[in-house]
Amino acid sequence: LGRANYAYDDRYLQTVSFRQDGSSKFGRNNKWAGFPSAALAWKIHNESFLEKNKTISNLTARLSYGQTGNQGIGSYASLAKLAVYNYPFNGTLQTGLADDVFAGPANADLKWETTSAYNAGIDLGLLKDRINLHVDAYLKRTDNLLQYSTTLGSSGFQRQLRNSGSVENKGIELALDAFIVKNSQFQWKSLFNISFNRNKIL
Repeated sequence: LGRANYAYDDRYLQTVSFRQDGSSKFGRNNKWAGFPSAALAWKIHNESFLEKNKTISNLTARLSYGQTGNQGIGSYASLAKLAVYNYPFNGTLQTGLADDVFAGPANADLKWETTSAYNAGIDLGLLKDRINLHVDAYLKRTDNLLQYSTTLGSSGFQRQLRNSGSVENKGIELALDAFIVKNSQFQWKSLFNISFNRNKIL
């Protein structure tokens, strides 16, 4: 994991990171994967044209992107496995080993399930942060879903674990908080939030 942060004049902020993950659960061809991320922020309220503004105490724009990986499968899932089977031989029931029909054939190309997330947001603070509004719009897409797929009967197996399919989530989140009363004797703060999300199987 590597990360670099940069800030200029308390106005422009940036962070970039990259991680390389490996897992023995995946096939021999794809045990490693890299996941980058980056985030930018602009503190607009620190610009010269807003320095003397007495109403806006905070105005920040944000933009980010990042990837993560999922290895949530069982151990040895990419390998061929044997299972115990009983069969009749010479009039008695014997025990033996054969390919695990239910586990499926080996998959040397099995790889990380990857989620990519995009986010854009804005934070607004008014009257010395007595009123605060946060708005975020996001798009999240997961590719190479780890799931079992039905195989052809002629293969001798019922299914195989594969990277197949994509899912998308996108939406908007809003949060508003305000101090109705704020003094040395008593404080009353109210909060409101609402979100909208759409999920789609691609």
